[in-house]
Amino acid sequence: MLTVAALAHVAKVEVEMEWCSDPSVTYLQVRPYMPGFYGWDYPLDEFLQTFEIPPNIRLVKRYSQGFLPEVSYTGNELPAVEAHDQLYTLASRTTKIGYHLVRQEDFVRAYHVVGSQLQSKVPWQKQGYIVLHMRGFDANTVGVVLDAKRDWDPSLFCTHKVIARALKQGLKVMVIGNNLEWAREELQSHSITFPEGSAFEDMSLMLSAIGIMQHAPRGYSSYSSVPAMAKGTPLLSTYKGPHHRWQNLRQAGELPSEFYTCGAQKAFLARVVERLKI
Repeated sequence: MLTVAALAHVAKVEVEMEWCSDPSVTYLQVRPYMPGFYGWDYPLDEFLQTFEIPPNIRLVKRYSQGFLPEVSYTGNELPAVEAHDQLYTLASRTTKIGYHLVRQEDFVRAYHVVGSQLQSKVPWQKQGYIVLHMRGFDANTVGVVLDAKRDWDPSLFCTHKVIARALKQGLKVMVIGNNLEWAREELQSHSITFPEGSAFEDMSLMLSAIGIMQHAPRGYSSYSSVPAMAKGTPLLSTYKGPHHRWQNLRQAGELPSEFYTCGAQKAFLARVVERLKI
């Protein structure tokens, strides 16, 4: 949504965008090798009750003008998959409009404008906190063939180390995830909070955070990356194992300035503390 809103901002137009309440419609087209994707439902009405969105985007359940041609995932400078269309450093190159008509610096500036316009209507506490996103396997996709509670080898993550550093500095850590039972088992040695909100409530929490830590297999989850980029919030990927997804993204171009790796924990926490002072 923010990629489209940024392009619309540059072009000075408004865009009608069809809401996807059931991701399986497109998910299996992109990843047909995955087990059946089912069980998710993200109602548009609930989304609009929870968030203020950029004013140049109008989300609808169905396009008012009838059928529109299907958008191709390939054929542009970069394919609109594997997060290329999500990162503001790369996204304009995944569309023919962006690639041919929009300068990169204008697109990045526009992305930050529309990102600031994405606001939560949920009143969160004002004191600063870090959100730790524990991204486990989906019980309704990969979890069909793998234990949904199972994580990658813990030694492939710096999660425990960075939590300890954050707590030592007096920072509050709040944990969200798609499997909180597993997250509690993993993190029981730390004094942290588990809010237990809905998917939209957890997103609201991230939009108001001073920092985000992302514990995700292969080091990337759009769910916590997008709010970090939207708000300029520092995000630390705690995955330090092989085949980090950021490696592939770096081959296509620069990573967003909000992104930090395990090797930059001190810089990440320093930036978080600076945001706490604002």
